[in-house]
Amino acid sequence: MYRSLLVPLDGSQFGEHALPLALGIARRAGATLHLVHVHAITTPISVDAIPVYDEELDAQDRARERAYLDDLARRLSNNGASRVITAVLDDPIADALRTYAAAHDIGLVVMTTHGRGAFSRFWLGSVTDSLVRCAPMPILLVRPQETPPDLAQAPAINHILVPLDGSALAEHILPPATALGALTDAVFTLVHVIAIEAAGYKTDWPIVRSVAGALAATRASAQTYLDRVAERLGAQSLVAHTAVIGGQPAPAILEYAHDHAIDLVALATHGRSGAARLLLGSSADKIVRGATTPVLLYRPPNDAREA
Repeated sequence: MYRSLLVPLDGSQFGEHALPLALGIARRAGATLHLVHVHAITTPISVDAIPVYDEELDAQDRARERAYLDDLARRLSNNGASRVITAVLDDPIADALRTYAAAHDIGLVVMTTHGRGAFSRFWLGSVTDSLVRCAPMPILLVRPQETPPDLAQAPAINHILVPLDGSALAEHILPPATALGALTDAVFTLVHVIAIEAAGYKTDWPIVRSVAGALAATRASAQTYLDRVAERLGAQSLVAHTAVIGGQPAPAILEYAHDHAIDLVALATHGRSGAARLLLGSSADKIVRGATTPVLLYRPPNDAREA
């Protein structure tokens, strides 16, 4: 599934934090790495207050961008990448990335959640949001660190958390997540969040007993559902655990990920705009913003979302 990986880079150290994870996946999958930079036309000089495009200066900037990508390609090859392709594309950023991905049969986009320069709009800003909503392939978002990325040390993907809400739409994340986990022999945890818990009230109140009974039934139904999905993964020789947890979805998932040494969280998306763009609504947006681990996002095809 992951034969070609695309890594968009903006020239900053922040953007390069996607490289160790992309390299680790590419090595295990025998995949080709595509490093791309989207060139913005050099700010024109002014002559008598009239903007004048400087072709020579723009060509110099393009040459620097190509040299930057070529240097990264050499470093990646020295660290075990089997094949690295570089390309300098033209604005607009999101359109250029989508067009390139389609032309080169990209199976996975690996990128940082924010960077500097042209990509400073991240945190699900205009570029990432556009890709999440429109890209047909999964997108793996990596949160950058302050320290330089270490190409010799790929981040571990040993434990993958998959939040599921019981819908067929949410389960569309399973193929890309399991394909990634199979490369690293990862263990999966399937989690369902029950948003309300009957706690802190006297259990002899009739209404509390009624709510508690309904919650118990909801928990049992959720557990049965997760067990069925786990059995399907087991049939693929994958190890899958389950957990039904209480609380508000985003905080509960982030807390679970922190407490259980999760290496990656995987979510399906609606591909909509605004707060409802992710399957779990604004909660998933909070998960992407709050996660210290990489987050794998996938937008199901239109026919699946309209079913």
